Amino acid sequence: MKEKIEVANPYNEEHINMFKEYEQNYRPSNSTYGNLLQTRNMLSESEYKKLEQERPEIVKTLFTSINGRITSVAHLTGEKDLRRCRIIIDSATNKKAQERLLTEAENYAFTNLKMAEVAVLQESENSISPSYFKQHGFDDLGTVSGMQVYTKSKEAEKIESYHM
Repeated sequence: MKEKIEVANPYNEEHINMFKEYEQNYRPSNSTYGNLLQTRNMLSESEYKKLEQERPEIVKTLFTSINGRITSVAHLTGEKDLRRCRIIIDSATNKKAQERLLTEAENYAFTNLKMAEVAVLQESENSISPSYFKQHGFDDLGTVSGMQVYTKSKEAEKIESYHM
């Protein structure tokens, strides 16, 4: 019963089916399932991969699963040229699952997507505590449009780690 972390792929039938089940059970108003289907129906896989490389925006969905069932979801959106990424963790899961996925999403944004800054937008239903963000080097920017906002900069980490 090993947990897997994956990036949602519109050409992976298993991913589509897992999102369909997840959204039926936990998030009937969410549309990841619909977006995956729409992408697959509009573009060939090669067109999709080319678009992913060429477009200036980042739109990714990371998820964790155990035994073919999604346990948590993170949505990443951002701008490649500004090297900024927003992360929203789905609140349908427990605190530990949210925290694990946030750590993975942050690493993915900084390492794979080469972002310089991430902002985590947390819904009021999420259970990740402010102390978790503080312990992991995030700055609390307060509440904007009903979402708690935390930011972390890769550059700030470099500056803080430099000692004379």
